[in-house]
Amino acid sequence: MDLNLPIIEQLAACQNVLIAGMGGGFDVFCGLPIYFELKHRGLVVHLANFSFSDVEMALGGIRLTIRWWSDR
Repeated sequence: MDLNLPIIEQLAACQNVLIAGMGGGFDVFCGLPIYFELKHRGLVVHLANFSFSDVEMALGGIRLTIRWWSDR
């Protein structure tokens, strides 16, 4: 699949790209075609998502990172 990405010329000098979402996960999900197109073009692509949910209240979850905003 070759996507016609208007931003591809601006990304030509990049080696790493971060596709980040802040809308509950669906924005990153919708970014998957862009992810695969950029990977196909040889870029290193990372996906990230910021959650506004109270994830500490989820049962059975494991925290993978520290809270960067908390006092240490």
